[in-house]
Amino acid sequence: MRTVEDLLKEMKPLMGTNNPAERERLDMLTAELNARQLTDEEKAMAQAWWNGGVDEMEQDIATLRSQIEEEDYKLIPISYIAKKYFGKSASWLYQRINGNKVGGRQYTLNAEQKATFNAALQDIADRIRSFSIA
Repeated sequence: MRTVEDLLKEMKPLMGTNNPAERERLDMLTAELNARQLTDEEKAMAQAWWNGGVDEMEQDIATLRSQIEEEDYKLIPISYIAKKYFGKSASWLYQRINGNKVGGRQYTLNAEQKATFNAALQDIADRIRSFSIA
């Protein structure tokens, strides 16, 4: 039987994922954790882990917001990026950039999504740089 610590370690990389298989795995691990009779020490460990994850997510959101200045934010074609690079709606991307709660859960961009977002910005910048009117 895995320890609570092992379960939490396995759950961490799955938090915030949109991948259906990973979401299912996270749900199974969460159910397994919830089914256990935890000691007070294990409860404290799980609560600290959860609070740390929330703090980490809030830091990610604050970092995202600080990196995108108000004027720059107005320049970014969020709707275009959401549709072309993520296959999602603009509201989906806004929710993740702003750390909105969706269905009771707070979401932000995960590492893979941040890389996609950054690549989208670079692609758009390159396209704008190569464009000129004669």
